[in-house]
Amino acid sequence: MEGVSTTDNRCKYLSLTLKYFSILVVAIAMWERLPLSAQSETVKIGMLIPDMATTEVTDAAQLAIDQANDRGGFRSIPFELVVRTTEGPWGAGSKQSVALVYEDSVQAILGSLDGRNAHLAEQVAVKSHITYLETRATESTLSQAYVPWYFRCVHSDDQKSVAILELIKQKGKGSIAILSTEENDSRQVARSFIRIAARKEYNIPAPLIINPDESDIRQLIDQIRKRNIRHLIVTVHSQATLEIIGLIRERMPEVMIIGTHSFTTGIHLQSPHWNSYDGMTLISAEILLTPEGNQFHDAFQSTYGVKPGLSAYHTYDGTKMIIQAIQHVGLDREAIKEYISETRFSGWATGSIAFDELGNRTDAIRFTHIQE
Repeated sequence: MEGVSTTDNRCKYLSLTLKYFSILVVAIAMWERLPLSAQSETVKIGMLIPDMATTEVTDAAQLAIDQANDRGGFRSIPFELVVRTTEGPWGAGSKQSVALVYEDSVQAILGSLDGRNAHLAEQVAVKSHITYLETRATESTLSQAYVPWYFRCVHSDDQKSVAILELIKQKGKGSIAILSTEENDSRQVARSFIRIAARKEYNIPAPLIINPDESDIRQLIDQIRKRNIRHLIVTVHSQATLEIIGLIRERMPEVMIIGTHSFTTGIHLQSPHWNSYDGMTLISAEILLTPEGNQFHDAFQSTYGVKPGLSAYHTYDGTKMIIQAIQHVGLDREAIKEYISETRFSGWATGSIAFDELGNRTDAIRFTHIQE
């Protein structure tokens, strides 16, 4: 009799446990069907930036959110931008990504980060199954991790290297050099270019490392002349690189100078000082030629009193992309990811955007030649 009583108790416990989980499943399902107003006051979109001085990209994201809220938000619930920075010791990018997901309860994350911190945010996306959309980092290894929740609305270093080499081929080849710095993202651009060039049987020497010291700059000019360089790739925008460009135009006007995406992001677009870049060929500046790009430029300047740079354009498009996904499929993370991966976004500030299976942007890379 005693054994039967124990078995009965276990059966009752198992029955209660099954009922509990059944009720929990039903409750979750009902919760997901509730109007959003019963669940949350806002729909949160997370954003990771290097520091709070990075106002251009947060302003661009906020502009996209304000425009969406003026049109009714999501089911009459406003969108909200939640910003965290990766300032501090190494690993802050991972910590802040986790905080956005589990403390702030964001529906997706935008990044405007360097390559190292973007890798940390990508790892959090893997574990939490939340969409991570990068708008700045171009390091190719980010998309080689095969993370389904990772996308980037800027082209990778490898993609740009292929496009630059094709452009050089059209211009008649000739010796090539690449200017780099010791900074990680600049080194990654140079490594990508040299690796892709080797595949296409171009012999590219080691990068010329830029130092702001004036004597080093003149030594670099001498190296470029001695190597008989005909095409110079510039990976970073700085006072030193502008001095080098000026000296090359003065002494070696036959050299074709190409600014990569990381160079172009340092330019204040539609600046009155375009004469500093006269004769250069730039990646990604074609946004100035599109109606949508001009509309964003005018709205940004009207709202904030300054002109947007290239990073602001990409951040604006990335924010709109996440908003559109949520408005079409709701708050399910998997559905948001699937919508972004399967949709071609046409007529946006930086052109048409679609992604391959690795999260890379797939539209053609265009160049703009600055003349007079």
